[in-house]
Amino acid sequence: MDHKPKLLDQLSLISTVTARFLGLHTY
Repeated sequence: MDHKPKLLDQLSLISTVTARFLGLHTY
């Protein structure tokens, strides 16, 4: 039952990393 929170946490982390990547590579 703790899989959903974990998944959301993972998505949040991925989102942050993606945002940082996009921020570094602004077109």
